[in-house]
Amino acid sequence: MFLSNFIGIVFARTLHYQFYSWYFYSVPFMLMFTLMKRHTKLMVVIMIEFAFNTFPAMAKSSAVLQMAHVTLLSGVLLAGVPQILYVKSMKQD
Repeated sequence: MFLSNFIGIVFARTLHYQFYSWYFYSVPFMLMFTLMKRHTKLMVVIMIEFAFNTFPAMAKSSAVLQMAHVTLLSGVLLAGVPQILYVKSMKQD
């Protein structure tokens, strides 16, 4: 569910500051499932914070936010399905 909402945010044409409060809590959860190093995960969080705390939005902050979103999305997609969740769903079938 977090990932489907996040994909919508990544490909949205415009983002308002209210959206950040909507998906803020899912960012650490999604970062947990990536294979990125700890400092890269921290940089993604810092980039998102920088972008949403810049008012008014400028080209630089928008580019930083887009880079952070693409990095997070690609990290989650490249990590694949966590093995624990996959094994549990196979046992239920």
